[in-house]
Amino acid sequence: MDTLLAEESVLGCMLLFPEETENIHERLKAEMFSEAPLRRIYEACGQLRAEGKTPDFVTAQSVLGSSYQKLMLECCETAPSVSRLADYAGIVLEGWRVRELTAVAVSAQIEGGTSAELIARYRAALDRQEAITAALKEAGIKDFVEAATEYLQSLYEPDKSIKTGWRDFDRVVGGLQRKSVVVIAARPGKGKTDFALQMATQVALDHQVNYNSMEMPTDQLLQRVVSRGTKINSIRLRDRDLTEEDRAKIAKVLDLQAKCLKINFDETTHIDAEVVEGKIARYHPDVLFIDHLGLMSAREQKKNQWEEIAATTHELKALAMKHDLCIVELVQLSRATDGRRPTQGDLYGGAAVEQDADVVIALEVEKFEGFLSGDRSAEVTASILKNRHGGVGELKFAWQPQYHSYVSYETRYES
Repeated sequence: MDTLLAEESVLGCMLLFPEETENIHERLKAEMFSEAPLRRIYEACGQLRAEGKTPDFVTAQSVLGSSYQKLMLECCETAPSVSRLADYAGIVLEGWRVRELTAVAVSAQIEGGTSAELIARYRAALDRQEAITAALKEAGIKDFVEAATEYLQSLYEPDKSIKTGWRDFDRVVGGLQRKSVVVIAARPGKGKTDFALQMATQVALDHQVNYNSMEMPTDQLLQRVVSRGTKINSIRLRDRDLTEEDRAKIAKVLDLQAKCLKINFDETTHIDAEVVEGKIARYHPDVLFIDHLGLMSAREQKKNQWEEIAATTHELKALAMKHDLCIVELVQLSRATDGRRPTQGDLYGGAAVEQDADVVIALEVEKFEGFLSGDRSAEVTASILKNRHGGVGELKFAWQPQYHSYVSYETRYES
């Protein structure tokens, strides 16, 4: 069966057997149909179902008008059997994927480019396909009895929260919970990337992690990881002011981390939520870091920047829920926090960021003179401003920016 025939068969089954085909919208999207009139029929059926109406031949024609009557009749005559709906849908999906990749190939042939650019185009197309097909997986809707039964059973299972390696943090915050969003906020240059990167590598000992940095290349991230692991001042690493002993130590640390850490670094810039979902579909992370939120692009252009941030945070929260992972967003704090304690209203993006977050952590660094070296450190207060999973209050850390290292040493919190 060719693709066009399969598309008409799917639509014919939908019009003739609306009850048996009510879940088809969880398997296909309108854009997967090759011709605009077929896409319009599919959209009309989805519109009717969303309105609580049965999308059969008569109701669909009332939405589409008489000009679609002939095409709808052809679709109904084409459909051999509703029992083979899954087969028809599979052919439609495969046809869409082939068309998408063929379009990329044709575009590449016309526009040209380096091998790296061509690979990036194909990879972006594959990411988009993975994101869309992953989004079509059936969403779980549970009544109270089903939800209560599952919760009761979960009480007999081990704790599934993702531990960060900071004992006080895990005790107060509850670790990193799946289906949740954690915000780490600070002023520029005040240690939020160091904090997040150390958290990421500690989590990566036991869980798959993706670290998406849109302002720092991978080699600079690795420089921070190496500095912390070797206790070699990061300025010496930057300037290659190293002894043979230093190089041997670095090689040993990197070899050990390569064997133990399950982490991917991604320096793709200007990503939006759709691209993020494609990466989730490809790498299946347990925790995804976004460094930082302000550099993400909105999937659709809005009236202003604040609306775009709101749309992005809503989409990221939905991804965390749908894919059963924790998303950690790094966010800038406003200048108004200089000299006073930050509040949730100081987040770049304001209420939109706060309302979609399960945990909000703001970092404050004590003032220090010059550059820290040796064993010197600066005290950092991590204010837990919001926490749906545990207490709020303060955590204390010793930060050594020369080694990009955080050590937890005191806790004050409220239940």
